[in-house]
Amino acid sequence: MYKVLVADDEPMALQMMIKIVTDRCPEFEICDTAADGKEALDKIRKEKPDVVITDIKMPLVSGVRICELIREENPDVFFIIISGYQSFEYAQRAIRSGAADYILKPIVPSVLQKAMAKLAEKIRVAYYYRRNRLLRQICNGSDYDLDEMRMIFPYESLYVGFVRQNGLPRRFTKNVGREIYSDIDEQYMIYGRDEMEALYLIPTEMLGTQSIKSYMQKVADRQKKANTYQTIIYSEKRVQVENLTEVIRLIYDALAHYTVIGKNQTIAIDQKNADLLGHRNGDDKQAADEDSFADMELLISDHKIDQAKRKIQEAFHRWQSQDRPQGWMEYAARNLNNLCIRYQHIQDNAEIINREILLDDAFYEAANVEELTEAVLGILFQNEETEKNVTKLDSPEFLKEVLEYLHHHLKDPLSMSEVCRTFGVSQTYLSKIFRKYTGLSFNQKVTELRMEKAKRIIQENSEYFIKEIAEMVGYQDQFYFSRVFRSYVGKSPSEYADELEKYEELD
Repeated sequence: MYKVLVADDEPMALQMMIKIVTDRCPEFEICDTAADGKEALDKIRKEKPDVVITDIKMPLVSGVRICELIREENPDVFFIIISGYQSFEYAQRAIRSGAADYILKPIVPSVLQKAMAKLAEKIRVAYYYRRNRLLRQICNGSDYDLDEMRMIFPYESLYVGFVRQNGLPRRFTKNVGREIYSDIDEQYMIYGRDEMEALYLIPTEMLGTQSIKSYMQKVADRQKKANTYQTIIYSEKRVQVENLTEVIRLIYDALAHYTVIGKNQTIAIDQKNADLLGHRNGDDKQAADEDSFADMELLISDHKIDQAKRKIQEAFHRWQSQDRPQGWMEYAARNLNNLCIRYQHIQDNAEIINREILLDDAFYEAANVEELTEAVLGILFQNEETEKNVTKLDSPEFLKEVLEYLHHHLKDPLSMSEVCRTFGVSQTYLSKIFRKYTGLSFNQKVTELRMEKAKRIIQENSEYFIKEIAEMVGYQDQFYFSRVFRSYVGKSPSEYADELEKYEELD
């Protein structure tokens, strides 16, 4: 329930407002009252109510001044100004102070009830955005207001679960994807640093008798796409709100230490068991593989491309079978890239930076070690080979053909490897084309196309259910689709449809 503080120096008016809120406004509860402006200021700062109902004429400090001072300190507090003066000047002062509503005395119960109902919706939306802001702060390890967290997420304890599709988030390119959040009507909190992951904060009451492990597995099964792998991480024990930052840090650390290209994994963590993130595979498996690197460097320096490719391919498959984490394999790939830059005598800074971006894309988008190896080899040796029909294909016209193909297959599972096979080009080459002409990676462009198609479907026929629209653009989980849609459009599919209907009514 939302908290209300009522301030009025007239006892009868004060009691009447308390009765109206108590009897007619089920989403609100009275947290305190005040008989003068100074008392009101002190109690507002202490109680931190959601709504303050105050008379405009208060002893010591006026209602308008209370509104001005508190909204400077905390803009999330809503004010209703009550006045016995039917004056435009008073109404103006109330509005300028930031009041949400202005009601004349004598108070008509239905008028206050309607004003409170409007405020309830505004507060609900405000809570949603405050919740998202707090969640980002928590996930980024920033300081946050624990009292505010308890106020807008009032649960004693919760479980923490996490699902990641494919590899780690991009770390070297500026365009890292859009953050995703739970929808406004969902009871739990969800945050993702991009469209490929979701961190769940689930109140204990919501789980019932099922375990967090089984709950997260069901969530992951609904979200799983074709040609992807998943890393599921969860906290086995309930987490107190004050310990959230530490637990989320452990989850992100576990993701970095445990993600293996192409391997589905379910990992349990405990906030008291930080040593879980030690050298998982032992020093012998995590050693630098110096002999293998020396052989690869010799082949690269001698420009024995076919032999170097075979050697690198064997190494990547060996590392994957040893469960080498993605971070380790990225380090190896970048070392190999540096060798190729040196022995291919590449000095153009733009090309060097582009190779780093392409490597970032390769690890982000690869669904298995075969796709990864193909992409990495294409990047490493792009200067040693010539793509067939490269001049003809490196054009907006070729990209247009690819985009038309994507448009006609948005309902289907789409992978870069499948598109490359269709058009007879390498993954590296297709990545370069997308980066050159769209500024986006392949997956980012596919998401953009799907969201734009979803918008068109809603514009043309708002009668479709969200589940139907989701399936028409390639999403099996309507909730995941709604979150991605909100991150892309700024509002949920239903909100977007409602907004369109309002515009049509105005026309």
